Amino acid sequence: PYSFFGLRFLVDLNLGNNQLKKLANLTFMGLTRLRYLDLHSNNLMIIELGSFEGLSSLRTLILNNNKLNLISNYIFLPLKNIFTLLIDDNKISYTEKKPFSGIERLINTLYLNFNKFIKIKSYFFQNITRLVVLGLRGNQISSIESDSFASLTNLRSLD
Repeated sequence: PYSFFGLRFLVDLNLGNNQLKKLANLTFMGLTRLRYLDLHSNNLMIIELGSFEGLSSLRTLILNNNKLNLISNYIFLPLKNIFTLLIDDNKISYTEKKPFSGIERLINTLYLNFNKFIKIKSYFFQNITRLVVLGLRGNQISSIESDSFASLTNLRSLD
């Protein structure tokens, strides 16, 4: 916790290509001006609730090429200005009921390419009204529930 506390002027943080396995609660606390966080190509398996606490200015979060297998409820809740969320190349096959709770009306671009999704549940994209770009390519989707994309009224690209 508080690993970066005191770096109050930091706006870009690239921790890609490291060996991070877990993000603990309050890891990024104090980075109130951070706008870009790149955590690609680590070994992330666990993101604790509260890991993104304090990242109120974050616009872009990159979690590509990790070992995440679940998107937990409320994990992105502290991200009050998130615009782009990239979670390609993980092992995600399941999400809890409200994986994007708190950011539904903020997020514009969401990539979930090359994960392990088999079924798209009707609640998965619920209320994500500002989403313009959605990437689902390279999953193992064999079933899409009714109304799964009903909330995506601004969607322009589905790949």
